[in-house]
Amino acid sequence: MPEDDESNDIPVFPSSTSSTSSSKSRTFDILAKPRSDSCRVRTLFIDFNAIGWGEFVVAPSGYRANYCDGGCPFPLDMKFNPSNHATVQTLIHLIDKNKTGEALCAPSLMDKPLSFLFIDNNQVKIKKYLDMSVIQCGCQ
Repeated sequence: MPEDDESNDIPVFPSSTSSTSSSKSRTFDILAKPRSDSCRVRTLFIDFNAIGWGEFVVAPSGYRANYCDGGCPFPLDMKFNPSNHATVQTLIHLIDKNKTGEALCAPSLMDKPLSFLFIDNNQVKIKKYLDMSVIQCGCQ
C-alpha cells in the first residue's frame, strides 16, 4: 500500500498576471494554482520473482526502490528541493513555453548501497549497488 505524503498545504494564488516583454505586453500565469500532484516520493517495491530475477537473486527477495512523480509548480519553494537551474528554467518556461520545458520531478537523494546475494556461474556472490532506492525527490 502506498505511503505517499498527501500534504495539502499549498496556497492558492490568483492567476493571470501581466508582464511586459520588449515592446508588447504578454499575459502569463505566474501565480497559477499549483498542480495537486506535486513532486514527491512514491512507493514502489521491486519483487525479484515478479520480474523474473528470482532464479539468480538469492537475497533479498526484493527491495523498496520508490520513484519520483508529480509536477514542479511555480513558485518552486524549498519543499520541492529545486536546483538553481530548475528555478531559472521554470521562469523561462512561464514567459515562453516554447523556449524550454518545465522543471521535472527527479530523485535528489538516494539511499545507502544495497547488497545482493546472487548466483553467477554456479557460484554465490555478493555485490553492492549504489543509488537503488529513492528517499527524496526534487525539481531538476
